[in-house]
Amino acid sequence: MKITSARTNLGAGGLLAAAALLLFTPGASGKTIVVPTDVPKIQQAVNQADAGDRILVEARNRRYFENVTITTNRLRIVGV
Repeated sequence: MKITSARTNLGAGGLLAAAALLLFTPGASGKTIVVPTDVPKIQQAVNQADAGDRILVEARNRRYFENVTITTNRLRIVGV
């Protein structure tokens, strides 16, 4: 039996593009909640989120000082 493997060399630019595509492509399931546009606090976004949702936290020259409790599975929180 002959075993072969295939390798793809994306390079730094290709890898970055692939990561951006995965990050910013809306999935078939799940919604996106944007802090502070949709809700002012990260905890409020977590409370509204369902499994598979994504929370985008916009920096815009601000810092968030919160204790956040997460009980939802498959929740993505991303700083942008």
